[in-house]
Amino acid sequence: MGAGSAHAASVSTWEKVAQCESSGNWSINTGNGYYGGLQFSLSTWDGYGGSAYAAYPNQASEKQQILIGEKVLAAQGQDAWPNCGPAAGLGADHADPYPSTTPTPDSAPTRDINGDGHDDLVAVNAATGHLQAFYGNGTAGYTLGPDFGAGWGAYSDITDAGDLNGDGRADLVAVNNATGHLQAFYGNGTGGYTLGPDLGAGWGAYSDITNAGDLNGDGRPDLVAVNNATGHLQAFYSNGTAGYTLGPDFGAGWGAYSSITNAGDLNGDGHDDLVAVNTATGHLQAFYGNGTAGYSFGPDFGAGWGAYGNLTDAGDINGDGHDDLVGVNTATGHLQAFYGNGTAGYTPVAPTSARAGAPTTTSPDPRASPRNGARGGPAGCRPE
Repeated sequence: MGAGSAHAASVSTWEKVAQCESSGNWSINTGNGYYGGLQFSLSTWDGYGGSAYAAYPNQASEKQQILIGEKVLAAQGQDAWPNCGPAAGLGADHADPYPSTTPTPDSAPTRDINGDGHDDLVAVNAATGHLQAFYGNGTAGYTLGPDFGAGWGAYSDITDAGDLNGDGRADLVAVNNATGHLQAFYGNGTGGYTLGPDLGAGWGAYSDITNAGDLNGDGRPDLVAVNNATGHLQAFYSNGTAGYTLGPDFGAGWGAYSSITNAGDLNGDGHDDLVAVNTATGHLQAFYGNGTAGYSFGPDFGAGWGAYGNLTDAGDINGDGHDDLVGVNTATGHLQAFYGNGTAGYTPVAPTSARAGAPTTTSPDPRASPRNGARGGPAGCRPE
């Protein structure tokens, strides 16, 4: 049969099956008793172990659905999908859809600015426009680091961009409020940042610009941002110092959320995920990333998050292997940490008091980890 299993098929062939079965919508629930891209019945999904991933097939990622499809294919052959299996050539494709590979290292340095083993933060002082570093010291909070200079009040959506210029240090990108251009800033360690290239115009049309990791597998961290006019989530592929090119549109409905930030890999599928605050309810909503196809609905992490501004991924503060969040309590000005515990959500810890003169606007810190994005966005997901 050549390389690969006699009962396996490549991802592209499975996507042909899904295109035939569900128009390629991996999150679909049409109410006919069949779910997801491959249109599993719930009994088949449970019988082949799918409930380990999600209660319903349409709640699982594309990869997870394909992995269960592989088991069904091995047991029943391509006729388990009577029309679409043969039409897609499912029985003739024996490739392993997910061959094991050696994980690649992060494409950029950590957020540890001062080399003490703890992730740090940077933030703009709203009164002075200076960029201020804060050194993390674990669960004890943050201490004042160096002042990285003035002029940062002219920029918004300051976001980590990974190592753009290949010098081993993490860099930033930010939108120039006056021109709408995306500006790169090269990090040089504890010395701060120097002006990098202008990465082009048009970015003033977007908000919640966030590092989404390496969406397209080219080794560079990419961005996602909400189009203010349409509410769609738009991907932008990084091509190094030359800037970003337009990636896929991940669907509508994202204008209903604020503080969209990367949350690491919440569900253990190898793709980094997003969390965002529903502005109408104050609930924190998770979105599971599954590659260039976008995001699907994850769990609702509960109410009360509308009281916090500038939610930011702070790395693993308490060393339990989960990424944590920090956010500013808008009533008190305190910086609050929330420990991530995976799909169960977040638990708050004792607040970190604001320092005199400390900024009230936190921004993501330089870091890029392998992060991916599933068809649709909030409007296209059906996690029933």
